[in-house]
Amino acid sequence: MNRVYMISSLTVGAVLFAGSAQADWGAIAYSPATDHGGYAVFQHSKSVAEDLALEVCERLSNANDCIGVLSFEDAWGAIATTRHGNHGVGTGTTAKKAARVALQNCSLSATGCRLMLNVFSNLPRGWAAREATGGF
Repeated sequence: MNRVYMISSLTVGAVLFAGSAQADWGAIAYSPATDHGGYAVFQHSKSVAEDLALEVCERLSNANDCIGVLSFEDAWGAIATTRHGNHGVGTGTTAKKAARVALQNCSLSATGCRLMLNVFSNLPRGWAAREATGGF
């Protein structure tokens, strides 16, 4: 069963108006052993996004092999994987571009690549998300 999670700035959690600084970092972490991962978006720094993505990956995968595979700012970030632990990542100004790059990168080392996640790193200025992490 193929599962693709495409998450835009308007579908991740409830959105509330807030006057805080813009948060525009995202990150994706991946467990090759379990083919699961985690992501974080709407974060104020690269390091916070990376730490949260790894934390979610480790919690969901129950494995000790989670690795940070992508950090991105003010962009779409995507990961394509195979059932055998191969993966490729990509970023882009649109979801379509990020997905295409991730699938191309995955296909460089494997066949059977499928898009697993495609997320946008930020919300419009002046908005903040209640839920900014998740897994696949």
